[in-house]
Amino acid sequence: MTFKKEGGRDSQTEQGPSRSVPEAAAYAGIGKTTMWRAVYAREVETIRIGRRVLISQKALDDWLAKQTIPATK
Repeated sequence: MTFKKEGGRDSQTEQGPSRSVPEAAAYAGIGKTTMWRAVYAREVETIRIGRRVLISQKALDDWLAKQTIPATK
C-alpha cells in the first residue's frame, strides 16, 4: 500500500490516494475556485473528515472523464 504525504499527514482511502481540493485542482489543471464550485455543487465525490475535504484519485478521474467533450468531425 502506498501513501501520499500531505501536509505532514498520510492520505490513503479505499479508492486510492486522496488529494486536498487545491491539490486536486492543480492535478486537473484548473483553478481552486473552479474545483471548490464542483465540490459544493456535488459534481465530484468527496471525503469529509471534520472540516477537511479530500477527493480520492478515482473520484477525481471519474469527474474529469465526465467533463470530456467528444470531438466532432
